[in-house]
Amino acid sequence: MNNGSARKLLRVGVSLLAQLSLAIPSTSSRAEQFSKYDHFDGFFFLSGERFYDLCTENNEVSQQLCQAYICGTFDAWAAQNIVKHTTVYSICVKPKATCEELADTVVSGLTEKPELRQSAPAGAIGYILSRAFPCK
Repeated sequence: MNNGSARKLLRVGVSLLAQLSLAIPSTSSRAEQFSKYDHFDGFFFLSGERFYDLCTENNEVSQQLCQAYICGTFDAWAAQNIVKHTTVYSICVKPKATCEELADTVVSGLTEKPELRQSAPAGAIGYILSRAFPCK
């Protein structure tokens, strides 16, 4: 795949993520809920602890946000691999895996190893998924 095709694929992926965010039910609680998590602290927008809190809240909006964050992070690594030919994490997820399955795996990993919550969510996601879905 050439760089032009890879960039087009990346634009399509970003567009799909934007559409997904619009598909989440639009309620005032959605805005209030996410506003707890959208402040840049000098390192990242979302700390590992706040990400874990989001993923373990017992409501549909939080679950959708958690799943979208995890799959968006995964897709960003895939796009980087396509565009720059670099692999951030060696993760081999089975075809037809769902964002819900990946989220369940990540939340289990963050529950079992709470020290991972001290890092940025993307790093914790990569660590957990690379161990749960190693490439053989």
